[in-house]
Amino acid sequence: MTGNAESSEGFRESIREGYAKIARGCGGGCCGAANLSQLARTSGTGESLYTSAVGELVAIGATVAANCEAVFRYHSAQARKLGISQQDMACAVTMAQKVKEAPARAVLDLANELLGCTASPEDAGVPPAGACCGARRKSTADAQERTQ
Repeated sequence: MTGNAESSEGFRESIREGYAKIARGCGGGCCGAANLSQLARTSGTGESLYTSAVGELVAIGATVAANCEAVFRYHSAQARKLGISQQDMACAVTMAQKVKEAPARAVLDLANELLGCTASPEDAGVPPAGACCGARRKSTADAQERTQ
């Protein structure tokens, strides 16, 4: 890799490292997460990497963080129109989910540490999957029926 390809790969690696640190729950302060927005402005060649396609991948990630199925449907359709691959969309979803789960993991670790014990879902009286709290994902047909 030389020239722009090398600069672009270095940039991508910087972004991956920054997001990996955030996903591990550092909160951004220790890894310079504030610098991620600066990194995103340039590929190292002075050219912006932010395109309509990147915007749709960001939007897909945001819909995962917001738990918004309708908006996910919209942005995934827009991404398909732009030619974004299913794999790239899946990567955006996975990254968003990891970032979203980081604070939940951190508080659970803290609770386990402070309490010195854990309880099984059965001991806590947690109902089976899909039995409460909208845990079961509504089918596409159900969603379309609600919008008509």
